Amino acid sequence: LLASNALVATYYSSEGRAAYMKKTKPMYALFPLFVKLVFNVLFSIPSVLVTVIIFGSLTKIGALSIIIFFFAVLFLHVGHMIQSAMFDIMNPQNEQYATTGQVVDNPNESKSTILAFIFSVVYAVISYQLLYEATLTGNLALGFLKLMLISLVYLASTIYMFTRRIKAYYYEIQG
Repeated sequence: LLASNALVATYYSSEGRAAYMKKTKPMYALFPLFVKLVFNVLFSIPSVLVTVIIFGSLTKIGALSIIIFFFAVLFLHVGHMIQSAMFDIMNPQNEQYATTGQVVDNPNESKSTILAFIFSVVYAVISYQLLYEATLTGNLALGFLKLMLISLVYLASTIYMFTRRIKAYYYEIQG
């Protein structure tokens, strides 16, 4: 699921020269930049839900653990999505899209894909460790809760960085 966010790393550049209009329009730029991500989030929710339900049915974990795990995976996915969007905003490929209509070897897509692979491996290792410890203590929901908190911290940090960078890029913050 994280690998699908590589497409998000081209959302803003694919607008070509029209992307520069956001910088000159007298409107709060954060709103249209976040709105482009909403549909991707909405369409990924069913995918995450089905995946977690299948995982839960195969492992026979409780409903509470499945719900917590759903939010853990969703928060990680949305955080990575915002991170991928940030790659595109901070390293726009607008001119390539404007002149050719496409970008071959977009560095933002590559960064997003590599980050997705790294996150998947690291998250799997952390999940294994936390769930192994939780199994030993008999409180599996606590292991999933810790995973969710890790994902939530990552999501919150990416939202914060995204908004700060948007404000700096589009409004040139003083101080």
